[in-house]
Amino acid sequence: MKIVVLLSLIFPLISCTAVPDEEPVLLHTNISQSQLGSNLSFEELDEEVNRLNSIVGMYPPRFEDELHREQTFMIWLELVDVAKKFHQQLGEEKTYYMLTELFRMGYNMQVPGSGQNAMDYLSACLTTYPTSVACNFSATYFYLTAGKYYLHDAEKSLQRLRAHYLPAVNLEVESGYVFLYLFLQDEERAVAQIDRFIDAFPDSQQADEFNQIKKALAE
Repeated sequence: MKIVVLLSLIFPLISCTAVPDEEPVLLHTNISQSQLGSNLSFEELDEEVNRLNSIVGMYPPRFEDELHREQTFMIWLELVDVAKKFHQQLGEEKTYYMLTELFRMGYNMQVPGSGQNAMDYLSACLTTYPTSVACNFSATYFYLTAGKYYLHDAEKSLQRLRAHYLPAVNLEVESGYVFLYLFLQDEERAVAQIDRFIDAFPDSQQADEFNQIKKALAE
């Protein structure tokens, strides 16, 4: 029961490593509204997707108010359209990743169909580029929040990422394993992974948060 209660508290933490640890930014600080759509270069699209990620890359999204929600949604729609056009032209790892991330953000905004679209682009990316670091990270964030039936898929991506970074350890990967074991309700492995994480990253913000989770599990 303890671990079930904790699961309701850790959703906001899951995507903390997926986005910059800073305040959400207003969109289009460098690109005017008239430059949206087909006028965006591929590099500008990449910047806009990253900027959008600081607002809706986690669940729940970081909307300032209802107007901000509406503006963000409209911008998201435009970026999806631009990303699809680039994907039709290029069809490369980066465009698969962009569309996966955009639909993952749509899933966080509860846009109908976004979850399935994210899964389709993600599956296609991992089929074509199974060792893609970007797509495996996106898979980790998406599958950990998509429900218990996708935890095995999250674990496969974490295994690929851990192998990629060896002999070093990566903060995002090791924190992902903590969440994986918590969602699997495997208290023993969750505690062991928390200890592993704290040993590797003792000064990180996540170390403090995971230590609190460990204490709660011990109560």
